[in-house]
Amino acid sequence: MLATDLLDDFIDEANEQLSDVDNQFLHIEQTAPDVDVDLVNDLFRSFHSIKGAAGFMGFDTVNDLSSNLETVLIEMRNGEITPSAPIVDTMIKATDKLKGLIDNLAISNSIDVSDQINQLAAISAGRAAAPQGVATA
Repeated sequence: MLATDLLDDFIDEANEQLSDVDNQFLHIEQTAPDVDVDLVNDLFRSFHSIKGAAGFMGFDTVNDLSSNLETVLIEMRNGEITPSAPIVDTMIKATDKLKGLIDNLAISNSIDVSDQINQLAAISAGRAAAPQGVATA
């Protein structure tokens, strides 16, 4: 079992990294289709830090979900993905799931995050969900 201090430090750091993420995502949505590269980089660094620490500590599910969020942000930063309300909504929901994993680290590796990972992968593949009521070709 991990030392309690190390675990507490991870939880504190992760919660600090995630403290303003929702507001940052909402700002991205409000300024879409323009991309605030500095803001995207800030978000990327938050998920990258969590991913690295989670990987080191063996929290594979936290690591995987963070990695997928990171991938979408890289693609957004590089202009491969244009921010939109459905994309931001998916990222906020995935972040909420990530927060839940961090709140329940003892069982986090047994929590299913395949829906969130599949949705993020769909964004990366250009298959992001269309807004409700909009038909897709």
